[in-house]
Amino acid sequence: RLGIKEKYVLLFFGYVRPYKGLGDLIAAFKMVAEKFDAALVIAGEFFTGVEPYRDQLERQGLLQRTYLFSQYIDAERVPIFFSAADLLVQPYIRFSGQSGVTQTAYLHSVPVLATAVGGLPELVIDGKTGIIVEPKQPEALASAIGALLADDEKRRQYGLNGKRLLEGS
Repeated sequence: RLGIKEKYVLLFFGYVRPYKGLGDLIAAFKMVAEKFDAALVIAGEFFTGVEPYRDQLERQGLLQRTYLFSQYIDAERVPIFFSAADLLVQPYIRFSGQSGVTQTAYLHSVPVLATAVGGLPELVIDGKTGIIVEPKQPEALASAIGALLADDEKRRQYGLNGKRLLEGS
């Protein structure tokens, strides 16, 4: 329903603010796109405008593999995005408050790749529900994304583990 033609889908979801590290994800996606038939879906309201990110995507030659939904995503449309995703990426530079996006990924059995900032390492169990990498390191993000895209079984298991964790089992 989102019009995605690539085999793999990376999802960046929620309010887009500078501290959430979307620029680092775009840099990492450039490396990932060289090796995998992957798409980047960016869905959420942009607080500082979409143009700097669109410009970065265009400079990197990634616009045709990126699906931008620059608006608030209401609750009834959330499952559409998570059912399309192979991986949720939270490349935060710093953490500010709580985020329900990780739990939403788990609800839909989607593994999570997050950075080691704030409470994210408590939500994402490295090697069980996803992977934790250091912030501000696009190469590390790209490597972790590649490792998960290359291993369908690990991705599936991490997603199931996340769902079980959310359900308390």
